Amino acid sequence: MKNAKTLLIYPPLGSDDAFIKDVPLSLLYLAAHSVKSGFTVEILDLRLSPDWMKSLKEHLTADVMLAGISVMTGNPIKNAIEITKFIKSNSRSKVIWGGHHPTMEPESTIKFEGIDYIIRGFGSEALSTLLHELVKKRPSFEKVPALSYRRNNQIVHNKVLHKWEMIPFRDIPYQLIKHTYEQYNRFGSEERIMPIFTSLGCPYQCSFCMAPVIYEKMKKKWVTYDIDEVIQHMQYLIQQFGVTYISVYDDDSFIDSKRMMTLLRRIIDEKIHLIIDFRGARINELDKMNDADYEIMVKAGVRHFQVGLESGSQKVLDIMNKKINIEQIIRVNKRLSRFNLVPLYNLMTGVPGETVDDIIETKNLVLRLYNDNPNCIVGFPAKFKPLPGTQLYYESIKFGLKPIELLEEWIKIDTAETDMYFPWYTRKYDKYIKMFQVTSFFLDKKILREIQSTTVLNTFLRIAAAIYRPLAMFRLKYNITWFNVEYMMYIAFRKILGRR
Repeated sequence: MKNAKTLLIYPPLGSDDAFIKDVPLSLLYLAAHSVKSGFTVEILDLRLSPDWMKSLKEHLTADVMLAGISVMTGNPIKNAIEITKFIKSNSRSKVIWGGHHPTMEPESTIKFEGIDYIIRGFGSEALSTLLHELVKKRPSFEKVPALSYRRNNQIVHNKVLHKWEMIPFRDIPYQLIKHTYEQYNRFGSEERIMPIFTSLGCPYQCSFCMAPVIYEKMKKKWVTYDIDEVIQHMQYLIQQFGVTYISVYDDDSFIDSKRMMTLLRRIIDEKIHLIIDFRGARINELDKMNDADYEIMVKAGVRHFQVGLESGSQKVLDIMNKKINIEQIIRVNKRLSRFNLVPLYNLMTGVPGETVDDIIETKNLVLRLYNDNPNCIVGFPAKFKPLPGTQLYYESIKFGLKPIELLEEWIKIDTAETDMYFPWYTRKYDKYIKMFQVTSFFLDKKILREIQSTTVLNTFLRIAAAIYRPLAMFRLKYNITWFNVEYMMYIAFRKILGRR
């Protein structure tokens, strides 16, 4: 029965899939214990399929015993529900959900018809244990960690072990994506990109983030891979995939800056030639580093940081519990400019308690940051999404959000794919958010700097950016929100991309 197949599915996420398709690292880690135990596992990334139904049907062979879906909150739930219904209509396979949303909202998830099991938290060991039971004539699920399921019409939530799954790179089943690797890229770039982890976890308590809840019962909130392990991992990826670009997926890479500098020195000493970006970098940690540290980063090939700036209003930063201040932001930005390191500043608008004046403060700050550092990239000011279990979800309820009880209702709070209007919004506030969102694409020339004319879509975006930027800057300078036809065009554009 170990020949019975497990199909792990990465669903379409939305319109961003048209630009960014990274290797589904979460599914590779999820599959690790099962593959090592001898089970047959296949990864199906539906972001790569123009017709996901056709692709899924081709892979739903008679030997598929279990289909797993990785699910995040918002629009991905809609896609995951459609996939679940399709599986149930076209096969006899059981369906299991995992990922952030089932972890944070297990009760409403497992109640949904068609979902047989969910795994909460880290899932590699749990999935392997479940498969060992499913191949038995009389499976027993009591000892499967972190599993939620139905027994005698009652919902059962097994105990979560609250331990880190530190999977060695040699146990990561990269062979599962070897045949599709060429299809992964960002913005049509020719770089051969691969994401990795050098650490897991985050000790901070940002009020909008799931991490404080997910890691709450861990003894250590942040754990690291051995530096030798990370170096060998990079060398392996270069040898096996010809990787030229490493994206470090850590929640936060610079908690221990001395450790990170040791790792980067090893990269230099081992003559590992890569472009490196970091998905998790905090202003307060970058602020503590000295010029010698920045020089090491440059020599090691570091190019980009994703920095959680979030807001230019100190009041809003405090609502978010970011533990940073405006002076630190300005200081770090100037230092990054001196070393030609490129920060991508993530922004968030729409949190309960924010006002138009707060957004204007954010706008003024990012314009100053770009003036001080023309290399910086101003991220899209994403509308706040009240994620389940987070501090700001409960704060949102105090501001008028109706508590969300059904799985399908979580689809509606996807602020990227829908024009969400929360109870604390005013008409003026909503109009300013929309103006800021559209103009953010053009204020720093990022489209012209970062996107090459490698596709028809990229060429169109570059032309549009060059033409529209003067109007965008005029709107920003004078806070003009009326007759915002550009926003309607932007929403229509996203919908078209989402159907691709």
